[in-house]
Amino acid sequence: MMRPGWSKAWYREGAALSLLKKYREAAAAFEKALKLDPASDEIKKALREAKEYIRKAAPSGEQNP
Repeated sequence: MMRPGWSKAWYREGAALSLLKKYREAAAAFEKALKLDPASDEIKKALREAKEYIRKAAPSGEQNP
């Protein structure tokens, strides 16, 4: 079971979801991680990248809902 108050757990979940190309879910996990660790540049970068994939995929319909 994942520790809900541990930012690294949310970050790792987001990273795994990104690898599965589930960018919306990944972004949600990264946002939870960022709330727990707002100073993390690593989490901020991952969130930006997930949002960029969402933005790029939206017009072509490639994004998994």
